[in-house]
Amino acid sequence: MLRIYFGPDTYSRAQAVAELKAELDTDGMLSVNTVTFDGTRLDAPALLATCDTVPFLASHRLVVVTDLIVQAQSRAGRGRPRRPASDGQPGAGFDPLVDYIPRMPQTTTLLLLDGLLREDNSLLRALRPMAEVRLFPLMGEPQLLAWVAARTRALGAAFEPRAATLLVQSVHGGDLWTLAEEVEKLCLYATGRTVTESDVRLLVQSAQESNVFAMVDAIVAGRLDAALRQLRLLLQEGAAGPYLITMIARQFRQLIIAEDLGAAGAATSTIAQAAEIRSDALLRRVTQQARRLGPARLKIAYEQILDADLAIKRGELDESVALELLVAGLVRG
Repeated sequence: MLRIYFGPDTYSRAQAVAELKAELDTDGMLSVNTVTFDGTRLDAPALLATCDTVPFLASHRLVVVTDLIVQAQSRAGRGRPRRPASDGQPGAGFDPLVDYIPRMPQTTTLLLLDGLLREDNSLLRALRPMAEVRLFPLMGEPQLLAWVAARTRALGAAFEPRAATLLVQSVHGGDLWTLAEEVEKLCLYATGRTVTESDVRLLVQSAQESNVFAMVDAIVAGRLDAALRQLRLLLQEGAAGPYLITMIARQFRQLIIAEDLGAAGAATSTIAQAAEIRSDALLRRVTQQARRLGPARLKIAYEQILDADLAIKRGELDESVALELLVAGLVRG
């Protein structure tokens, strides 16, 4: 059977994959009958041969391929696939896969995992009629609040409404990986009582990180007033200078990695792993910002961050002054 799971909510997608594995593992042998491929380095003959292999002492074989369908994404809606014609080389065309699916052994489950796909994707359109397709979109705030409530109930705890709202708004991009960790941490901290808004402010580093994200967004957009406003808010909330320098450096490090690997034509999954980004929405924004700034400006920015860090550590400038000068310098480039 062919299954296609795609969309930017990688957490829910991973949960669905875990459920599928549990469903297929009827004899405890699925782990030795599971093969995972990187679709950007896979040719059609190798994939088809693997799917044809009889499972070893088991009733099911699971073949997982990541980032395969996205290669057929059309350019700017013109309908021209990015993948080359089939030539037996890694990344070659997968037209043979479309013809193969109807005769794939019933013992094989082929699972294709992708991020955000367009509806005009040629391979998706060809495979959809023969597959079980599940889309995992990002959740909006109402869905995230419902998700937090459900997960909290499962842990035998409860959130004040304002605390749940603050938590959801603090976790950047609705990243369920981070949200799940924070819910569990808060429930453990507040064992025996309801999680409060002050608990979230005390324990959730993302509450400050979200303001750092907003500050960097304003810097990239060239909005000095907004960037300085976010900086002053962070300082008022008690964020230390070295922490803010570290967080700004982390954000620009992600931009540099995204620009460098993107220019080299790396797959989005490779960029996400190198930059330690788990949210597809955040990855899209980081890659867009990296392209906007370009390598020369990013290099200058990293040097400015280093200079500010040294000025604070050497006692040459007060922390707040050094940070304001850094933000102004980053905006001006």
